[in-house]
Amino acid sequence: RTVAGQARFTAKAGWLKYTTQLLFALLGMAAWLWWSAAQLNWLTLQTTPWLRAAYLLGVCSVGAGLYFALLAVCGVKLKAFARRV
Repeated sequence: RTVAGQARFTAKAGWLKYTTQLLFALLGMAAWLWWSAAQLNWLTLQTTPWLRAAYLLGVCSVGAGLYFALLAVCGVKLKAFARRV
């Protein structure tokens, strides 16, 4: 029985595949961010804030690019992210 007579949520077909694709891309991006955080000594970069900002921009840009590239490899249509709802 449902609470207060409201319909119960049931996921439609395809959500498990989509979730798996997103999880794969997310784990790939997280691995990149984890690896790059270990490679750069962010504390020594405090003396050069512009260089630190440039490194941060580069690391985040590569992470975002990797995320969308992995989504494309998994078969997610990237145009779906650009459409209006």
